[in-house]
Amino acid sequence: MTAGAVAVMAVVIWYSGHQPDFRTYYSGLVGGRPPLQLIYDTGIAMFAWEFFYRGWLLEAFGRKYGTDAIWLQMNPLRAAARRQAGDRAALDCPRRRLLGILAWRTKSMLYGWLLHWFMMVWILLIVSSQM
Repeated sequence: MTAGAVAVMAVVIWYSGHQPDFRTYYSGLVGGRPPLQLIYDTGIAMFAWEFFYRGWLLEAFGRKYGTDAIWLQMNPLRAAARRQAGDRAALDCPRRRLLGILAWRTKSMLYGWLLHWFMMVWILLIVSSQM
């Protein structure tokens, strides 16, 4: 599932990364960092993000609410990322749901972290190549 999602998202992100609102939104995150620094920094940030939302929060909600935890962990995520650029904002609800289901079924946030890390690095590399 993760490999398939990477393939699909690579194309979606490549297209979206060439849109002006995407470049405007994400260019501030590049901050003049070299590509290897972007990869490293993004890996750490996405690990923390996935650990909190699809690791700890999903597990905590899951004990009390079962599979409803997938929907519950999406709400704080929606609030945290509400200012995202056009196409990405439209894809966020299904993406969050799929990452939540993936974490729930595998009992691991590892696959979501790898996917999220890839997506953010790919976005930042595309945006930085156009600066």
